[in-house]
Amino acid sequence: MREDSYGLPITGASDAAAAAFRLCADRLLAAVGDPLTAADAAIAADPEMPLAHSARAMALLFASQPQAARAAAQHAARLAVGATRRERQHTAIILDVVNARRDAGLEKIRAHVQEFPRDALAINPAAGVFGLIGFSGRRDREAEQLTLLAPLAEHYGDDWWYQHVLGFALLEHDEAARALPLVESAMSRRPDSGHAAHTYVHAMFEADQHERAMAWLEGWAPGYAPDGILYCHLWWHLALFYLHRHEFDKMWQVFDAHCREGQSASLAINLFTDGVSLAWRAIVAGAERPTARLSVLRRLGETSFPRPGIFVDVHRAACLAALDDTQGLAEFRDDLEAALDAGRLAAGDVVLKLLDGFGAFAKERIWGVRERAVEPRCNHLGRRGTRRGTYRRQPRAAKNRERDESGGAAARESALVVRHRNSDRDNNPT
Repeated sequence: MREDSYGLPITGASDAAAAAFRLCADRLLAAVGDPLTAADAAIAADPEMPLAHSARAMALLFASQPQAARAAAQHAARLAVGATRRERQHTAIILDVVNARRDAGLEKIRAHVQEFPRDALAINPAAGVFGLIGFSGRRDREAEQLTLLAPLAEHYGDDWWYQHVLGFALLEHDEAARALPLVESAMSRRPDSGHAAHTYVHAMFEADQHERAMAWLEGWAPGYAPDGILYCHLWWHLALFYLHRHEFDKMWQVFDAHCREGQSASLAINLFTDGVSLAWRAIVAGAERPTARLSVLRRLGETSFPRPGIFVDVHRAACLAALDDTQGLAEFRDDLEAALDAGRLAAGDVVLKLLDGFGAFAKERIWGVRERAVEPRCNHLGRRGTRRGTYRRQPRAAKNRERDESGGAAARESALVVRHRNSDRDNNPT
């Protein structure tokens, strides 16, 4: 029987189908190349191979085709009825993932990992900040992710995928000293991986190796092809380094060349939230308001995310505030209140409070912003470090502005929130 890259058997696969499936799985785990073409090649070689259809479902999800992803996952589950127990459970997990059934998917992964700890492709959706745990918004998500991943060390050894996902979990747990050697090892074993590179930049930054991280990313990013799902996000990290230096022209050059819609395989959620985040930080740091860019981002957010979701909604509120669109903010607030009353906001009134904070900060109505809108809510956000530091420190910046009506250097310096632990903590959609 043929095997996957981790030595697990694959039901009914020809040599060609197994090879194409391994390539697809590798691309999904590493964030390199186009996994969909590899999945299609596996299915062409063996149309009855359940894991190929399951991998195709994940590839379609990353290609922003959720309906097709759900159909592929459902077909994989039907094909798996006659396959091994491992494959049945694997396809059931992916079916939950593409249907956004987070709790059900996590329950299956926790059970599955006890029996099949080396099924990396089935475990991967629970890893990373955009994974089922990291993006849950739960207060204990950092410890929860580490609890899932740390016990698997004996099963993976020095495997690059495991080292980078465990490294990121440790970073989220504020253990940079333990994380950095793992991530350095992962990067040496898989130097082309977008996911490993992303974790490596975080690890260096968290270890206070800022200049090293910037120099390394300047050298690495040009070799990462636009068909990598993290293309936009990794260039965004580089733009943040330039923002940190107040090199605004360089910052926008990077953004315009690499982080706009249609330039790469990056997901809309990255294009929108990274763009809004960069624009907001730039404004707070003293740069001219990028009205045209913000207007484009606003349209992208409205067309790509019609349903409420805390992470996107927070950035939509920031975008409207940055555009000084008081009517838009008021209308969005009405929509959020209606969704809250209908029980459709998983995080309760968190976004409403942050919306008020953004609006107050943008208009320099700064009294009580920390107590009323921002500080008590930070820990609810889906990405612990991603934006939380930004929201937490802005009231301090606002108070400095009140003392310095000119909005001079002191205010800008105190408002500059571009530490990567406070700017990202991650962006792996699963």
